[in-house]
Amino acid sequence: MKRLIIGLIFVLGLFLLMPAAAQAADYDVWVGGVQVTDENKGGVTGEGITGTVSYDPESNTLTLENATITGVPDSTWSSGNINGIYYKTNSLTINLVGDNYINVPSKSFFYSAGIKGDEDYNALSIQGSGTLAISVEEVNIGGSGIDTFGTVTIGDDAKVTLTVGSTGIYCGKKEHEGTYPPRTITIEDNSQVTITLTNEGIGNRRGIYCDGNILITGLAKVNVTMHDATTAHYLDIAIKADEKITISGQSVVTAEAGNGAYYSYGIEGAVVEVLDSAQLTAAGGNVDIGFFGSSVGILGSTERSSSFTIADTAQVTATGGTAVNGKSYGIGCLYYYESMDYKIILRGGTLWAQGQTGALIRQPEDGSGTPISVWEGTIYPPVYSIDLDQNGTYTFPAQYTGYGALTPLEITVTNSGNQETGEMSVELSGTDAGSFSLSDSIISSIAVSGTDSFSVVPKTGLAAGTYTATVTVSGANGISESFDVSFTVNSSGGSNGGGSNGSSSGNDTPGIISRTDSSTGISAEGNLSGAFEVKTLVEAGRGVANEVVDPATYNELKLTVDDGYTVIGAYEVRLTSFISYLTLTFPVGDEHNGKSYVVKHRTGTGKIISYKGIVEKGRITIRVTELSPFMIAILEAQFTPETKIKNPFSDVRESDWFYNTVLLNFKKGLLKGTSASTFSPNAPMTRGMFATVLARIDGADLSGYTTTSFNDVEMSKYYGPSVAWAAEKGIIVGYGNGLFGAEDSITREQMAAMLANYIKVRNIKLYAVKLETVQYADDSQINPWAKDSVYQMQIHGLMGGRPGNIYDPKSIATRAEVAQVLLNYENGIK
Repeated sequence: MKRLIIGLIFVLGLFLLMPAAAQAADYDVWVGGVQVTDENKGGVTGEGITGTVSYDPESNTLTLENATITGVPDSTWSSGNINGIYYKTNSLTINLVGDNYINVPSKSFFYSAGIKGDEDYNALSIQGSGTLAISVEEVNIGGSGIDTFGTVTIGDDAKVTLTVGSTGIYCGKKEHEGTYPPRTITIEDNSQVTITLTNEGIGNRRGIYCDGNILITGLAKVNVTMHDATTAHYLDIAIKADEKITISGQSVVTAEAGNGAYYSYGIEGAVVEVLDSAQLTAAGGNVDIGFFGSSVGILGSTERSSSFTIADTAQVTATGGTAVNGKSYGIGCLYYYESMDYKIILRGGTLWAQGQTGALIRQPEDGSGTPISVWEGTIYPPVYSIDLDQNGTYTFPAQYTGYGALTPLEITVTNSGNQETGEMSVELSGTDAGSFSLSDSIISSIAVSGTDSFSVVPKTGLAAGTYTATVTVSGANGISESFDVSFTVNSSGGSNGGGSNGSSSGNDTPGIISRTDSSTGISAEGNLSGAFEVKTLVEAGRGVANEVVDPATYNELKLTVDDGYTVIGAYEVRLTSFISYLTLTFPVGDEHNGKSYVVKHRTGTGKIISYKGIVEKGRITIRVTELSPFMIAILEAQFTPETKIKNPFSDVRESDWFYNTVLLNFKKGLLKGTSASTFSPNAPMTRGMFATVLARIDGADLSGYTTTSFNDVEMSKYYGPSVAWAAEKGIIVGYGNGLFGAEDSITREQMAAMLANYIKVRNIKLYAVKLETVQYADDSQINPWAKDSVYQMQIHGLMGGRPGNIYDPKSIATRAEVAQVLLNYENGIK
């Protein structure tokens, strides 16, 4: 017994002498600066961590469930850098559940990252059905979304969005590394990767880089874009592998390099293959600095023999940007020696290539060496064509002599060919050509699938009669489209039936003049005559939600308003007479600026007309053709108790800026939740989802839509019939080559274009809340095909810019932002 006791004491002493780490394990994984241990692995918490974060050490799996992680500097594990997730294990799997976010704040040191692996050949796998958005703000040098020295795999249904300064995904070796095999980045299954490189930081920018191979396969979708460089960048590459890039399956890849670097390439690899039914769009940016700059869509290695292969039914579009002092090619290898060979091998599929210098490089620049080979296949011939959204004859509304300025007819010109249009002229012809005016006589070159616009309007002061002319848009390469315009001026003969309520004295000659009521500040402008009177029916704030009563006659106007609105006044406007229409302005106070309004108006026949828009400069302005009682209502910041909407969403709180917006969208049936209890307000809106929303707004009957021309749209998906409907109606046109990208996140400029197309196709009338557009500071970053739509959204108050007077066209629109745009649209319809 004594020997047993001594033995137990000895064992206890050994245990007490063991290192603390052996008693309670610490793992080489940090989350927001907090190390994972045995004690916290079931729920990692700490500064900058919300949601649920857990770690399984047996499978090296870190699960993020609706988590938000903010990087915290900790010199003990990252040399002062800021990383959201940091690991030294041989491998790490991140499992995504719900919507997750990693933010690395500004003013970080060198090479900070959203996810950082810091040991030789440490693999990373991201999987699950959730989303992960990584934002790495301004850094001094570097700044990556994912930075590791091992293989990277993104699979399952994971959706990863990276908004970073210089590198989206980096997978390379350490300088001191030994003989490890080349790494591989694999993006597979039904995953989606969206990378936006900003102009923050300095140095080279690379969307995806691997020192070995990049494999994109399955139904994966990859989109890499870059903002224009505002600091000196030597090199911009959207996707680069030192060895091989293979794009296969039904994957869809877009690789667009930025403008402003010395060298700008969409894809660079020693071997590039596009196989099966994969689709690739690769574009170099515009190069306007340096004497030897270059822009190439698909670039071979600059150090050894290379090849580009397209096979099966794959589709490839490769374009080089402008290069003021250098070279621009769709596909090629710029610098190689006589011993090098660059082959373009076509074994099926279709290829469209274009560059400022040439579509393909067919021999070395100096004429030496082995020329590239082009085997069997199809290279699209150039097609130059445009479409106008007006054809036949457009007839302007007839006017009486003495009329004022008219609303111009806006014409959208769309490049429907596969080449840039080149500069085009706009001309008027015919006997009465001098009776009309054009906003532009020259239209700059329009990019493929891009748009531009001009307007035509009759001149003022024309005598009675009918005027006609032909408008023609023409350019080089046989481009020419035209339509006719017609305008009739009638002799003045009194009122045009525009309306006359009440009587008063006055001998004004009809013309564009203004009248203002001194007691209310309400004004009328137009071709009017006589006295102007306003009778207040209900004082501001005295109205009830569903009807307004004339306190003098108890005559019920029965002008109903939507839930959430508060009536702030009702007035009866009287005028001796006017011609055609009036512009009425109601002052409601600056405290209502930015709020939605509705003006209800009952005509003499009892018809109710609604005018909707956004309050600007404390005023509401509408155009009417008849006078009678008008009711003014404002959508207030909070719901009234009577109109309170039950909130079914756990991720939408009353303190959120989008609270009312989301609930009103939900009630109107415009946007549903992502589940019975979640709305996912910060999740990206997809292109297919937005097409579905437009179909809901339209009340479209989708039962007959069973096929679509888009190769990448499955009709069995929820968005299939909506996409087919939108394509048939001309609301969407896709990326080209039979691609739509329904599950791609929609950018702000894409959303503006789709909504503008819907408004135009459906001939929907909206009220302007701005008299003229204000150019955004990043106007040059807006694609030409989207620019007209972006500013149309601004004019009508549907979608504005962001702080600092920027539009941020390439950033992804969130579901909450889309909800606000849809509500603005609903409130802006005449």
